[in-house]
Amino acid sequence: EIVQLESDQLLEEKEYYWDGTPKFVHHYDADGDLHGEQLDYAWDGTLQKQERYIHGEKNGEQKRFGWDGTLLEIADYTDDLKDGLQKTYNWDGTLASEKFYKEGKPLGGMWTMIQHLILKKSIMRRKMLRKL
Repeated sequence: EIVQLESDQLLEEKEYYWDGTPKFVHHYDADGDLHGEQLDYAWDGTLQKQERYIHGEKNGEQKRFGWDGTLLEIADYTDDLKDGLQKTYNWDGTLASEKFYKEGKPLGGMWTMIQHLILKKSIMRRKMLRKL
């Protein structure tokens, strides 16, 4: 099912499993690129992926869930590249790993925390400027 939304000429596409349970809800801009929130579900209706796109590129917080709805991964993206903190979790919900990214490249070594603090300050500044 494809529905034309009035705001920003967005299209919404929904697909369902045989029993009527949502399979996915995707949004597209006027050019046909993914735009806005994208949701993918398991056959039982459990959310599996929650992503945000801006004109075809991942931007903002992206989440991936297990079959039972447990959060497995959360990562920040800017212009389709990992940019910020990525956390992965075990099936029991405990933190498995944390990695820092800048423009798609992992940061590591003894400077990781300093780089993260600088990156976090930069992200906060960008968010504040967007609100103005």
